[in-house]
Amino acid sequence: MGAYYTRPIAADGTPGAPTWQAWDGGNVGPYATGDGRAVTFTADSDPAGGSFVQSVFKNDVAGFFRVPSTSGALLYVTGRYAIVNGSSPAKQYIGGLGVYSDLQPIVTRSVAAASVWGTKVWTPGSGTGVVTAKDLKTGKVTDTIATGAPCVPKELQTMGRWIYWSCGPTSTAGVWDRTAKKNIAVPSGEVLLGDGYVVRHDTAAGALLLTSFADGTAATWKIGDLAAGGSTRRGVTWTVDKFGGPVAYVDADRRIHLVPSGTATQALGVIESEVTSEIGRDWWWQWRGLLSKPATSWKPTLTSKATGAVARTFSGAEVSGGVSVRWDGRDGKGVYVPNGTYTFTLTASPADGSGPALTVTQSMRCPPEPSHAATSPTTPAGCPTGSAMS
Repeated sequence: MGAYYTRPIAADGTPGAPTWQAWDGGNVGPYATGDGRAVTFTADSDPAGGSFVQSVFKNDVAGFFRVPSTSGALLYVTGRYAIVNGSSPAKQYIGGLGVYSDLQPIVTRSVAAASVWGTKVWTPGSGTGVVTAKDLKTGKVTDTIATGAPCVPKELQTMGRWIYWSCGPTSTAGVWDRTAKKNIAVPSGEVLLGDGYVVRHDTAAGALLLTSFADGTAATWKIGDLAAGGSTRRGVTWTVDKFGGPVAYVDADRRIHLVPSGTATQALGVIESEVTSEIGRDWWWQWRGLLSKPATSWKPTLTSKATGAVARTFSGAEVSGGVSVRWDGRDGKGVYVPNGTYTFTLTASPADGSGPALTVTQSMRCPPEPSHAATSPTTPAGCPTGSAMS
């Protein structure tokens, strides 16, 4: 039909009903971002506009950015950040999908191995086997790791504690465990990284192979059959959900198979988050975060630090990754709460049952600016805001 459909996938790999999203305009993709959206890459030879990354969800007003290259390919995406390798000119671009006005790349650099997880972009560092992470919000280097790779990595993929590196499709490859601080040898080639495993397409045998390494020891087994041949098909006829979901591949009869990895996932965590507020007559305070894997439910509460009393409680149903809580400074009855300091606490339960529940805490002032009431004489008493949770 030349269209994009989405299906929710349960933790055990069971698919839900399809939902139509948009017609396919000949774009490349889609690529799942982990926060509930999927994006495509469109090459545009018009130098005035350039190529662009765009969400397939038409109501996603923030899921878009341009790159000043007439051709290229999307290399990696996690949450709101995507990496594009442009080919005319040959530059690497990192763009933000969570903005509403400045739609230009936030980083332009030479093409090299790169990956993004949360707000950190990982690239080869100075020296053999060294990789570094730079925070995209601050521009500061946050991590420098000697992976033990015998080369400057030609490919990097990241997923929480795991960093996959490769010296080339026919050379050495491994996964650096940031928690155990050790390297685990894994196969190279046409590989995608998941949570505690990699999947490789053996193009000679026409097989899809999964290598689990979560316990520190690599073990490989076959999970499906794919067509033999030398052309790369990862991300096209097979892919991996690095946000805790299954492997997916398409067989010769165009049936889609979903295969759980059988590997215990990491504990539910927050990949990246931010706090924003709107200052004015009706202001609001908002916490937004990207979870590392789906949660069955989530519960935000706001508690007064002065009295310990719960000022407001929200609740949310199952979520695939993106969580947003906006508070209007009122209690459950719609009454403004007293000015002061409040503790925001978010709890969430992992949908796959692996690991403990997540707890996130954040302190906030109500109102956020002490001078706000003085400069707005019509502001009501208490914590003056005027928007609802989203």
